Amino acid sequence: MPSAAVKFLFLQALLLSSGCGGSSTEAVEERKSSQEAFNEAETAFGSNDYTTAAAKYAEAIEAAGLYPELYDIARAKLIVCLAAQKKFSEAEQELDTLKSQHLDKAVVLAAESYLLSAQGKKSAAKKAFAQARKIRRGIKPFGK
Repeated sequence: MPSAAVKFLFLQALLLSSGCGGSSTEAVEERKSSQEAFNEAETAFGSNDYTTAAAKYAEAIEAAGLYPELYDIARAKLIVCLAAQKKFSEAEQELDTLKSQHLDKAVVLAAESYLLSAQGKKSAAKKAFAQARKIRRGIKPFGK
């Protein structure tokens, strides 16, 4: 049985030979650009600089090169940044997008919990976070 790496390389070769997959240089640049913006966003988020973090998370998402597990985190933290800035309408729009595209329901619920809390809806926030904890026991709330 071929290893996962061999299967992946075979699939890549097959896709590239059939004209799928675009330029590998372009894909590498998208991934690099997304990762750099994500890293800058994480630094700003850690410093509670939500304005800079929101812009960098949006840039990372827009560059379309994030790994799926980072995509959900970037979207969720973008929601937190917008809510922290009291941009509730924008945060709700991002939450709707995340709900429709999410890969990690626990992260979605944790972001929703933060947004609800920022809007003063403490009971609903607790309920959303409790649901997140049911899915992933060790999940931490955003903004704490």
